[in-house]
Amino acid sequence: EAHPTWCSVSFGILLCLKCSGKHRGLGVHVSFVRSLDMDSFTDKQVQIMKAGGNEQCNTYLQKEGNLERTTPAKVKYDNPVAEFYKLKLKARAEGRPEPTELPTKATNAKSSSSASKQPVARGQISFANASPAPSQLYCYMSAYKFIIWPAGPVVVDQLATKHPISLIMGLAGMAATAA
Repeated sequence: EAHPTWCSVSFGILLCLKCSGKHRGLGVHVSFVRSLDMDSFTDKQVQIMKAGGNEQCNTYLQKEGNLERTTPAKVKYDNPVAEFYKLKLKARAEGRPEPTELPTKATNAKSSSSASKQPVARGQISFANASPAPSQLYCYMSAYKFIIWPAGPVVVDQLATKHPISLIMGLAGMAATAA
């Protein structure tokens, strides 16, 4: 398109409206899309855009990954070659030396154990780092004396006295469904 109105800050490229939708569909972890007209940019994002360019990106992806301009977006931009290009571009924009190899997943994940990905039983949940702390949350709610549940008003004092964990887990469930 002669006058693109979107860009991928991740790759330092300009995009038409149709391609911006494809890049948004890749997820922000792959391609962070911004509107040239409606969004603001940080200094770092401006530097990445200045260091990048459509021709430079396409040339690199074609040379290093055999990825042509016509390659589907998911294949072209969500792969190790494209990830390495983003790291090189970011380093260039920040004035750092460009990396010479893509970091391995083992290097990136400090403590990636399969045990941490297992579901946790409700009784094993720790609220030590909860924000706000459950006790503080109870104080906020007690001040109002009730909360509107899907089933109607429930007196917080009575519920919290009889089932304090149920109150907290109920609120967590409500917050999760509201988000």
